[in-house]
Amino acid sequence: MTNDANIATRRLTLLGWFDIVLRDLKYTFRMLARTPGFTAVAVLTLALGIGANTAIFTLLDQVLLRLLPVKDPQQLVLLTMKGRHYGSNWGGNAISHPMFRDFREHNQVFSDMFCRFPNSASLSFGQQAERVSVELVSGTYFSTLSTTTFGKHVLPPTPKSSAKL
Repeated sequence: MTNDANIATRRLTLLGWFDIVLRDLKYTFRMLARTPGFTAVAVLTLALGIGANTAIFTLLDQVLLRLLPVKDPQQLVLLTMKGRHYGSNWGGNAISHPMFRDFREHNQVFSDMFCRFPNSASLSFGQQAERVSVELVSGTYFSTLSTTTFGKHVLPPTPKSSAKL
C-alpha cells in the first residue's frame, strides 16, 4: 500500500502544481488587463530587449563564431611583426611588401602566401561619390583563398623571381 500512496501523492503533487501555475497565470493576466499602460511598457521593454539580444548575437555569430567562407579556413595563418621593422610599412603589426616577398621566396612551411593592405578609395556613381574601405591584395590572394572575384580587373600573380614593387 505504501507504493500506491506514493504514486497517488506524486499525481496529486503534479496536478496540484499545474493547478497553482494555472491560477497564477489567470491572476497575472487579470492584473495586466487592469493596468494597460504598465502592460504596454512591459511588453515593449521585453520586445526591445529580445530584439536587441537577437541582433547582437546574430552579429557576433556572423563575425566571430562562423568560419570564413574560403577553402580550409582553419589553416589560414596571419603573420605579424613586432619590434623593429625593416622596409616601408604603415605601423601596427604590418609587414612591408619587401619583407613579404622575402618570406614568400624563402617559404618552406605554407602551401601559398598572399599579402593585403587596407586602404580607402572614392567610389562614384552618377553625380555622387563616397569614401569606401578597400584592400590592395597580391595576385595570389584569390587563388590562395580559393575564391572568385567580382570584377575582371585582377592582375595575374607575378613570378617569385621577378616580383618587384
